[in-house]
Amino acid sequence: MTKQCDHGLEMEMTFLTNCYKIISWIVLLHLISEARGIGYELSTNCTVHYVTCAVCSAGSFANSSVEECACCPTASRGQCHNQTFCQECNKGYYQNNSAQISCFPCRKGFYTNKTGSTDCTACKIGFFANETGLAVCDPCPLGSFQNKTGQPVCSQCPLGQYQNQEGQSECKNCSEGTYQNHQGQAHCEDCSPGFFQNQTGQRICEKCPSGQYQEDNRSSSCNPCDKNTYCREPGCIHCSLCPAGTFGNDSIGLVECPACPAGSFSAANGSSQCNLCSEGFYQSKQNKTQCDPCAVGSFCSDIGCKECGPCPRGSETREQNSTVCHKCLIGYYKDEESRKLCKECDDGFYTTKTGSFLCNQCPQGYYCPSTWESPKVCPESAICPAGSSSPESCDIPFFSADVQTQKCKATEELIALIIGVSVVAFIILALIVYKVHKQRKARQFQEETQPLTTAPKNQIYMGL
Repeated sequence: MTKQCDHGLEMEMTFLTNCYKIISWIVLLHLISEARGIGYELSTNCTVHYVTCAVCSAGSFANSSVEECACCPTASRGQCHNQTFCQECNKGYYQNNSAQISCFPCRKGFYTNKTGSTDCTACKIGFFANETGLAVCDPCPLGSFQNKTGQPVCSQCPLGQYQNQEGQSECKNCSEGTYQNHQGQAHCEDCSPGFFQNQTGQRICEKCPSGQYQEDNRSSSCNPCDKNTYCREPGCIHCSLCPAGTFGNDSIGLVECPACPAGSFSAANGSSQCNLCSEGFYQSKQNKTQCDPCAVGSFCSDIGCKECGPCPRGSETREQNSTVCHKCLIGYYKDEESRKLCKECDDGFYTTKTGSFLCNQCPQGYYCPSTWESPKVCPESAICPAGSSSPESCDIPFFSADVQTQKCKATEELIALIIGVSVVAFIILALIVYKVHKQRKARQFQEETQPLTTAPKNQIYMGL
């Protein structure tokens, strides 16, 4: 019984002694760690407890999943049993301090493509990093650039510029004949036909000015309109032929084609000159395609007439597009300058020459059967007063022609007959008047002698 108690006491003392040793080591290590400024902590699942550990150097860290690091004392965070167990920072991460348990990701605009980095490198110009922890920088995409290092983004190419390659530090100017009116573009647009651009780095193309044209794309200049063509509005792709009624004078770069002046014309498009109106034709207006014939009664004896002139007196034209006036025909006249035709002489008038201003009156004792013949002597048995177109016959009973007065006069027999007839007529008239007067007096006497009342025949008186 006593031996058992002694044995139990001995075992208890041994246990207490071991516990004391453990506690003493813990206290000792704690004191050492306090003196070094490093905290230690024993892992609860460690099968081996490392009393001394090595500090992980910059560019590496202590990974707690590694037993040789996790089982270091508490004060040895960032330490492993030896540095071979420290983990290098991955690509895109760095650690610039020793005794660390993790690495930092490279910030935006920086990278590292090696493990175990103590620092990150700035992205060079033309590259960017828009996320943290990148192992490489990306080249600026098409249509962008970056002219600074360590940048998280690239800048878009401005208006008038482009970039058709990746990873560039600047954009290119649009060349002559091209433009770009949007940012961030990989190429420039060609100037369309009718437009041009003679400078680089432009955001628009200019219209070809009036009088010029451009048929092609990507042009740096415009061409003047060819001979006898024109362009009125800016931006012409083609120039138009000068229209009929105008002319080009073989000039280039015309904005407008001059109009043909009065007295001239052009019948075809693209005419270099206007044609003067031919003789017998005229044109009183500008911009005409033909000349008009002179009307009947007018003429033009020169080329380029603006109007046709009237024929002088005694002349006329009897058809269109006349170049000269002709004298009035025999029997016709015109007494003034005008565009009228010659008029035929009136009845009883005549003219026997051409180009007459007036007609002659047929003289007394003559007659003019036509306006173009000389007067004819009046027959003996007729009279012809002045202006007679035909003789007036006096060949009737009791009449004869009076040559002096050109009248038909009564003969002596006719006079005696007239007197006799007149006397007889007077006597008859007197008798008629007498008879009428006598009848009127008889009627008047009868009326005066007739009673006031007339008693009826076989009147019978009756008593009361």
